[in-house]
Amino acid sequence: MANIIFIPGFGFGPEIWENQIEYFTNSGHQAFAARLPREKTLAAMAKNILKELAEDEIDGDIILVGWSLGGMVAMEMASQSDKISKLALVSTTPKFCQSDDWPHGVPSGMLLGLKRKIVANFNSGMNQFYDLIGSEFSRQDNLAGWEQKHAIEALEILEESDLRPVIGKISCPTLIISSEEDQICMPSASRYLSGQIKNSQYSIFPTSHAPFLTNGERFNTLIADFVASR
Repeated sequence: MANIIFIPGFGFGPEIWENQIEYFTNSGHQAFAARLPREKTLAAMAKNILKELAEDEIDGDIILVGWSLGGMVAMEMASQSDKISKLALVSTTPKFCQSDDWPHGVPSGMLLGLKRKIVANFNSGMNQFYDLIGSEFSRQDNLAGWEQKHAIEALEILEESDLRPVIGKISCPTLIISSEEDQICMPSASRYLSGQIKNSQYSIFPTSHAPFLTNGERFNTLIADFVASR
C-alpha cells in the first residue's frame, strides 16, 4: 500500500483528482488530494504541504503526483524532503515563461495578458485560462476554492520561478508525463526534465494539458505501474 498525494495546478482544487482518488483508493492505496496553499514562493508552498503531511502523521514513504503548477510544487517538495519515495510530474515545467536561455516556456506577454484579464474580471479571466486546458470539468467546483488575489499571487509565482537549479537535487524515481497538444507547459520542457533528472522515465500522451482527464484510464494505469515498480 502506498501513500499517494495528488497536487492540482493553477485554478484548480483537489476535486480535479476525483477519478484518481477513487481509482487508487479502490486499489488499496492511501490516496489524497492536496489544495495549493496561498504562499509567495514555490518553496513556501512545498514547505506548507510537507508540514500538513507531517501533522497528519502519514506513515511511510510518500509518492507525489503533481500537475502543472502542482508539479512545480512537487519538485520543490522532493528537493526538500527525503520522505518522497517517488515523483510523477504531469504536464509541468521547471520554468513557466520564456527567457533568453529558456525557449521551452510560454511568452511572458501571454501570462501578463491573463493576469490583466483576471484583474479586470476574475471569472472571465479564469474562463479564458480554462479554455486552454482543452478538457471538460466543472469550472464552478474549481473556482469555489480560488479568489482573485489568490490567482494573481499564483501567476506571479509562475512568472518568477525557475527550478532549474533545484531539479539536480531530485534523486527519487521520477515519472515525467507530457502531452503533444499542451498549450500551457511545452512537451519540450518535460523532455528537458527527463534529461536532467537522473532516475527518470518519460511518457507522452496525444492530448492537451490534462491527460488524466482526457485519457483517464491510460493515465491511471501508467501511474499504477509506476507506483508498483521497484
